[in-house]
Amino acid sequence: MLKNCLRAISSEEMEKAGGELILVNNGSTDHTEQVMRQFRESSPFPVEMINEPNPGLGRAKTSGLARAAGETIAFTDDDCYLASGYLLRASTVFASGTFDYCGGAHFAIRRNGLAVWL
Repeated sequence: MLKNCLRAISSEEMEKAGGELILVNNGSTDHTEQVMRQFRESSPFPVEMINEPNPGLGRAKTSGLARAAGETIAFTDDDCYLASGYLLRASTVFASGTFDYCGGAHFAIRRNGLAVWL
């Protein structure tokens, strides 16, 4: 799942937005760290890897947030894929000063009638 999530992050959008990507390994026991490292090495934009040994989505996000240098923060998870244009739209909206926080719809990618994470 992580590979697909990372593939969905547009290098062009990240560069135009001046973005950085912080990848948090939250105690995985599979090949997550290798996937993260390969992505970082081939990425044209800044990618930082950190390890958060304490389990939990909240702890992972808090660790990532503590390392973030940007003014606008966007979270995603390994089973989510950013829609094309998302990063540029988000950076434009937040740069306007009109919004402090937003959320959005989540749509499951389905195969054989089941969400891919099931």
